Amino acid sequence: MVNQRLAQGLTQQQVAEVIGIQPESVSRIENGLIAPTLLRLRQFARLYDCSVAALLGEASDQTSDLAARLARELVDLADVDRQFVVNQMMALARHLRSESRARPLRASHSSTRPPKIR
Repeated sequence: MVNQRLAQGLTQQQVAEVIGIQPESVSRIENGLIAPTLLRLRQFARLYDCSVAALLGEASDQTSDLAARLARELVDLADVDRQFVVNQMMALARHLRSESRARPLRASHSSTRPPKIR
């Protein structure tokens, strides 16, 4: 939801005022600490000029949703930069796969949430 808010050029304070919630609540929703109600999701979607599905897709851990998010990040890059990012991501994925085969799943992978990509 952060990306949608930033795309509209809005601050958390502005969003909070329009929707009628506290700025801290906007922050907590964006950081996944609390889940918005369906009514709130509709308000966010209307304000951000997107669908509720688009908002939910940003929070999804489904491979297809993650791939779509990565694709959106690559769109505005120059060809050479886009290829660099893809190569780095593929190298990182290979490294993580080989590391996970070499030893049991680390606690940091299983018990904590991965960092948000913004």
